[in-house]
Amino acid sequence: PGGTFLLLLSWIILKNNKRVNTREKIIIGFVVGVLTAFQLYFSTWVIGAIVSFAANEWYSNKEITGVIKTSFIIGFSSLAGFFIITLPIYKNLPEFFSFVLELATHEGLYGNGREGFTSPQRYLGNLFIYSKILPYLFLTILCLIIALHFLIFIKNWKINPGIKAFTLGIFIQIFIAVSIILKHPMQIYFLSIAAMAPMLFAILIHIIDKNGDKVKEKFIINTKNNSIGLNQISIISIFFIMMILFGINFQTAVNNHILRMERISEDLSTINRTLSAYSEQRSTRPEKINLLWTYETYSPCYARWYGNDYADLAFTTELAQICKNNLHVNLWTGQILTDNGWESPNEYVWDIIVLKAGIVNFLPKVLEYGNFIEIGDTDIAVIVPPNAPLDFVHYID
Repeated sequence: PGGTFLLLLSWIILKNNKRVNTREKIIIGFVVGVLTAFQLYFSTWVIGAIVSFAANEWYSNKEITGVIKTSFIIGFSSLAGFFIITLPIYKNLPEFFSFVLELATHEGLYGNGREGFTSPQRYLGNLFIYSKILPYLFLTILCLIIALHFLIFIKNWKINPGIKAFTLGIFIQIFIAVSIILKHPMQIYFLSIAAMAPMLFAILIHIIDKNGDKVKEKFIINTKNNSIGLNQISIISIFFIMMILFGINFQTAVNNHILRMERISEDLSTINRTLSAYSEQRSTRPEKINLLWTYETYSPCYARWYGNDYADLAFTTELAQICKNNLHVNLWTGQILTDNGWESPNEYVWDIIVLKAGIVNFLPKVLEYGNFIEIGDTDIAVIVPPNAPLDFVHYID
């Protein structure tokens, strides 16, 4: 919603067909910088804003100095917004920029793959996979881009320079965003693309409305009492299409949420049954077992430790009392977060690591921690120390 609102704000400023003042450029730049501090993919909003407002200067005044000045104003304003918001973690910024560099120069979801941007085969494969997962989004965006490109840049339908510049900016923004996402694809990242779709609809409706006379000359429907132009029909049709797509996507989101909650419930049930079997074979209570949780597992204590990790361990003392036997292990670094800070698995006495079975596919070094055991037909797995008995596995219900 924040990204769509910012695009709407840019649209309002540019649609008025007036000279954009420096204050408006600074506000837009600062806000996109703030958004980028919260979600890295909003950096495409920075690029889109620079292109839109710089193109507006060119279309309106044909002055290259205005284009350069506008680009610098928005660029530096976005940097100011980003660094002001990230001041509380300024000590971690070198680590953050190092991560971004790894992300840009390596394959893999988090830049932990082979060196290089990505292979054409993987890129096209990701495009094919996610166009099947999100067909309505891809089809809607593609149709809107083709229609707008045809009307604005080929047929040169009547439109003010500001809207033409805004359209160019959002086209480039979408292209860059899709390119980045397909390099490190996850379905949730495509929300940034969906956030741009309403503004493409807005541009199309605006063009139809401003070119009503031209439309009526070519397309008109006569009734007994009046004439209905294609522009009115198009606006009504687009409205209903948006409502239908919203309904479909809303229902899909609800269904996905229900499935996700069912999967979490099943995972928790599997974990609890595993802990019960383990504790019975050890003649101890489940709460006495020293558990280590990691990514994609569900535990209130793990959520707290995970948040503490990103708060510079500010709540470590409190969590050590609340979650004494439920700690967080970072499998990438091989460290366990305890009340004494980060420790290696060899320094801490643990009983079970709870994780998803699929993690071994892209992080095989987890097998070095001990015996890897998949639980039944689920995607839950556990690791127990190398010398630990494995008889409890046979007693899991």
